[in-house]
Amino acid sequence: LISSPDNSFDNTLVSINNYFYAIWILMIIREQFEKSEIISLDYYSSFFWYMLGIFLYSVGTMLFFILWYDLDKENYKELKIWLHRIFNILMYIFFAIGLWISALKTKTVKVN
Repeated sequence: LISSPDNSFDNTLVSINNYFYAIWILMIIREQFEKSEIISLDYYSSFFWYMLGIFLYSVGTMLFFILWYDLDKENYKELKIWLHRIFNILMYIFFAIGLWISALKTKTVKVN
């Protein structure tokens, strides 16, 4: 396992945490499929978008955090910063879509 030379950031634990997030979300999706009579994803569910955001962030950054100290070399510092920003932005975009869908459903319920 890779560990921090100065113990400032334990990238191994973060990577393991992301792995468990990914497994947990896949288990939730499997459970949703088993309960559903129709085999399809519910794109109109805010929960789907929240789970998608967390899943893509955890899977996307898992390898990134494993290689944290290898990317800390001078040539890759800018790449490391931008990769993390991109995954964060994507996650929050999916969260925003989930909030937007939730707000639309709330408006629809109040109008009826």
